[in-house]
Amino acid sequence: MRVLFAWELGGGLGHLARLAPWLNHFASRGATPLLAARDLHALSRVPGCAAVLTLQAPFLPHGPLQAGFNVLSYPDILLSAGFGDAATLATLVRAWQSVFHLGKIDALVADFSPTAMLAARLARIPVMHVGDGFTIPPVGHASQSFDSGAVTVTGGAARNAVERVLACVNQMLASAGEAAVDSIGSLLAAQETVLATYPEIDHYNGCQRTVPYAGHFDGMQGHDSGWRPVPGPRILAYLKPTAPEFEVTVDVLRRLPAQTRLYASGLVRPADSTAGFGVTWHAAPMAFAGALEGADMVVSNAGHGATCAALLAGRPMCMLPTFHEQLMTARNVEALGAGESLLQVRDPRRIRRGLVRVLEDPGMAAAAQAFAARHAAGAAGAAVRLAEIAGRFLNLVNSREAT
Repeated sequence: MRVLFAWELGGGLGHLARLAPWLNHFASRGATPLLAARDLHALSRVPGCAAVLTLQAPFLPHGPLQAGFNVLSYPDILLSAGFGDAATLATLVRAWQSVFHLGKIDALVADFSPTAMLAARLARIPVMHVGDGFTIPPVGHASQSFDSGAVTVTGGAARNAVERVLACVNQMLASAGEAAVDSIGSLLAAQETVLATYPEIDHYNGCQRTVPYAGHFDGMQGHDSGWRPVPGPRILAYLKPTAPEFEVTVDVLRRLPAQTRLYASGLVRPADSTAGFGVTWHAAPMAFAGALEGADMVVSNAGHGATCAALLAGRPMCMLPTFHEQLMTARNVEALGAGESLLQVRDPRRIRRGLVRVLEDPGMAAAAQAFAARHAAGAAGAAVRLAEIAGRFLNLVNSREAT
């Protein structure tokens, strides 16, 4: 059996890290995995993915939209990915179907890959949809505004975005003799859906889900012994160097009486250390779970994978979100009382106060530890749960092939 693992939209290591344990498990079950990745540079940073037969995922580097278009809801993401223009969408679907044909694909495992899922629907290829609360919006709530705090989507604008997406999709389905879809939820329907998050940090917190929460599956496991044996706080930082607050945040971390280990998308500078304090730069991602064992807090842009790992380890967070999904995650962590968000803060004094507050506030650590305790059993059983889900999907694929 040949299974394509697809990552089409979104950035960072999180999507590959989420796919990695599934890819490895499918391979252990005798399947031949292929990977279509959006970002080949990120691919080189995730253990277990780089050696797999790899293709560049078809996607639009720049959306077919006019300047000034704002992505305010999930349908807007689809519009920016080509779902608002019939000719563009048809070209992307053909590109994915070419990948299927060349790879002789029997099944698709999709992470934030709506065009690949549409192509698989047309090709009658079974799909397992893996994602978090943001990439798998709840049925009936896909048009809900991301609500960045500065703008909201009006009902008319949201409905218009949904109608444009569905009109484009249904035009393609009709030309192929397939039944129309009546919602974004129907478009994203799959034979198996893995909602890899928790209710407390679901981006659509409070909306009713039709599939169960599967929890976090960590693709960055491993031992880590990189902490220096010096007294004082230990800070684990995963930050994007393109974030507006990056330089000032690094400068503040450099001056704190703490040791900080920083991964910044491979950016490396000389270590700035005094008496064991300062910032140590890492060219490659650390084994996150292992590094967390020695950390007192996490500083990140509130990516979903890093947030899950930090909370499951009972570590409070200082977050600098830069995108909608990160902001939604950061708000949920703040609602838990397990961290603080510094949104678009460039004042070094405010950043320092925020970092120190997270380090010294016992309530934030207690809230993170309470989350870890609530989900300890689920985290311990993640490997078993993954095997059950993967086995169910592989059995479905095998049964279809037998008929």
